[in-house]
Amino acid sequence: MKITQEKLKEIIASHGKWLRCENDGEIANLRNANLSGADLSRTDLRNANLCGANLYGADLSNADLHSANLPNANLRRTDLSGTYLDRTNRSEANYQDASRYGTNP
Repeated sequence: MKITQEKLKEIIASHGKWLRCENDGEIANLRNANLSGADLSRTDLRNANLCGANLYGADLSNADLHSANLPNANLRRTDLSGTYLDRTNRSEANYQDASRYGTNP
């Protein structure tokens, strides 16, 4: 099921609260979510669960995915330029035709 941009904004806002240790925050659980074509540029998704997520053609440029969980994620044609990927679990993720210019590391 495709997640609407509005619902995605709610999840990201709650995740931001979680990262700041605020009481009503919750870690982003986007496991198996259809996020194809989503604009996630400059988004802080540290520690988020994106296992099996469909990110085909999404914009993750300059996003922070430090320690995010991405096994089996579809990252085909995804813009990962400038994305921070340190300690990210990317086992069996599909990067075909993804733009990885300037990713760290």
